[in-house]
Amino acid sequence: MEIYKILAILGALAWTYPLAIWIRNLLTKTKLEIINHKQLEIGYTTNGPIVNIDLAFSAIDKDAFIRKVSIKLEHENKENIELQWEWFEEVLLEMDIPDSGIVPYRKNQKAIAIKVPVETLIEKKIGFQSKKFKSEYSKLYSSTNQKQINISENQQDLQQLKTTNEYNDFLSLFKNHFPWKKGKYEGIIEVEIAERKNVFSQNFSFELTTLDIKNLETNIQTCQKLVEVHFVSPDPEFRANWKWTNPFDLEK
Repeated sequence: MEIYKILAILGALAWTYPLAIWIRNLLTKTKLEIINHKQLEIGYTTNGPIVNIDLAFSAIDKDAFIRKVSIKLEHENKENIELQWEWFEEVLLEMDIPDSGIVPYRKNQKAIAIKVPVETLIEKKIGFQSKKFKSEYSKLYSSTNQKQINISENQQDLQQLKTTNEYNDFLSLFKNHFPWKKGKYEGIIEVEIAERKNVFSQNFSFELTTLDIKNLETNIQTCQKLVEVHFVSPDPEFRANWKWTNPFDLEK
């Protein structure tokens, strides 16, 4: 066999392995495993209903690029709540400080995307909030703010703002949109990743007691007080004391 034919065959064979790898990667679809911590954090603030939960992600066969995480909740009376991720937090390092013990250093950032390399466990604490509530909040804040500006420009007493529809509609928002109820909730965590149309999910459930609801409802007054402090009666000493509840996942 002539030497140039041998070289041609060797050259073709050299491309065989990379081509096989490329084809395999092209045909391999990413799979994602989701693990949630057994304890959740449930709240209600000026951001509306909140669920914070520690999640771990593991990619199988191929790196995963998470582009969206959401939670759907259904109460035992069939009322539904939909929440979308707003932020996530991770522990960058832990330092052992004398007299203080282990102190974690955390990084908190807006939720945009998470890359999960294959064979790597990525752990994040993720905060979920309601886009519907925040949209309504933004509208009422803007209308109340404009009313305050008009009163100030006319050199009127800001206490008059309390008699306006805009201000009172804003206060009513927090009471009318409080969603938490006593009883059992069934939840599902849904994760969307790039290049896959199907959604990866993880089920969980929890129960809120009468005491849980009573504690969370105190946040309604805190929200309303913050509106008053911001628009009518400035009080630099006021600090919101949010109440939270930490139910356990009944499926763990």
